Amino acid sequence: YYALTGDTPFPGGNKGNKMTYFAEMCHKHASDPRPSARARRADVPAELDRLIQQMMAVAPSHRGKSTELRDQFRALLAAPRPAAARSGPVSG
Repeated sequence: YYALTGDTPFPGGNKGNKMTYFAEMCHKHASDPRPSARARRADVPAELDRLIQQMMAVAPSHRGKSTELRDQFRALLAAPRPAAARSGPVSG
């Protein structure tokens, strides 16, 4: 998520107080919906966004096995992309 968006999935929090910040981040990770990388960058393919969200699942059993994730990434990389998607990141 960070590599595509330049931000953490759950930004914010009270960084002045480490314990409060830690508690806020734990709560967000456990209860907030997974953010969409595609909502931050329109050029992120929908399939990649779904894969990222799967990898950020709270329950490890919902994340998938590493070999399955690797195969899904390889399939995404091998798939043809529209010319607009190859032009680079969206500025802004």
